[in-house]
Amino acid sequence: VAIPELQRRTRLATLSGSSLRYLAPELLSKSPPDEKVDVWALGCVLYEMITLSHAFSATSAISRAQYTPMPPDAPSELCELVDAMLQLDPAARPSVAEILRRPAMQRCATEMPNPLLLESFSKE
Repeated sequence: VAIPELQRRTRLATLSGSSLRYLAPELLSKSPPDEKVDVWALGCVLYEMITLSHAFSATSAISRAQYTPMPPDAPSELCELVDAMLQLDPAARPSVAEILRRPAMQRCATEMPNPLLLESFSKE
């Protein structure tokens, strides 16, 4: 897909090469985007946080949802979550609500500091 055509489809004024790494496969085809494109992008970010590398380096890899498997020492819960978020078929990806219900996400939510507490410290 040519960049101008991609920009037209996604209504972006500009699109740098690095942001292409987070585009869901349906944005590379004529499929209309929905909220699952955000799940895909978040899956790409989570992959990077775990592996310290990009999940995708070319649009051909994105269009096939082909990425290097996670390292064997990565937490299996997170590997399963990334695999679910980077499904080629948007309908097969979890919703944001489903992601937040996962035990790993529940643990993160309980361990995170209260945002109101953080805000009070930032005003001091």
